Amino acid sequence: MTYGKLINGKLEYMALPLRTPERVYHTPTHNEILSCGYKEVVYTHPYPPQWHTPKQDWVETNTQIIQTWEYELQQEPSWEQVLQDAIAQKYTIDEQIEMLFEGSRSAKYLERQNYVQEQKNNIELEKISYTTAVSKSVISRQTS
Repeated sequence: MTYGKLINGKLEYMALPLRTPERVYHTPTHNEILSCGYKEVVYTHPYPPQWHTPKQDWVETNTQIIQTWEYELQQEPSWEQVLQDAIAQKYTIDEQIEMLFEGSRSAKYLERQNYVQEQKNNIELEKISYTTAVSKSVISRQTS
């Protein structure tokens, strides 16, 4: 067990050996520790709500000092964070990895398809340019 005192809202732990004006305790019993004004320290675990940061505090009773928590809002979440959290709650890690893999393949496929289409359009424009240039050349020869 851990023992301490709250002084101005801050926890100060008991040091060994425990010294009093009358005596020095190298291995004090529970009752000797309590008689010196120390109390048992009870630790708790924070369970902060989403987007909150836990802030530690202490509450003192007759026999214990209990760790408590207050929660402060970090910041308003962005829609991307909310979406990521929703996905994390709905799908397992393996499913998320699979979606990312499939999504990247799909994105690459679309990127490739767009590139191919751009190339086709460029070729068509070059054909039109070439045909126009040839036509102008033929017309100019005929008129000369």
